[in-house]
Amino acid sequence: MISRDWLLHKPSGQYICPECSHTRKKSKDRCLTITNKDDVVLYYCHHCNIKGGVFYEEKKTNRQYNTIRRGTKDKQENSGG
Repeated sequence: MISRDWLLHKPSGQYICPECSHTRKKSKDRCLTITNKDDVVLYYCHHCNIKGGVFYEEKKTNRQYNTIRRGTKDKQENSGG
């Protein structure tokens, strides 16, 4: 998992993913996107698909370490009848 402290000190942009880049042939490819929002830092790796976010302040949520994870939504097909 990506360190909370590391994320909070990075501006929005593209970075080398600390989770998967060391195992890749293109180890210098900047596949991790970091986006700073008003109260949260979001991240997503376009190679290993790790994603989530951390809040700037611990008071924003009651979750331990204030880490949020976003899952993928399955597309549901509506059948007409």
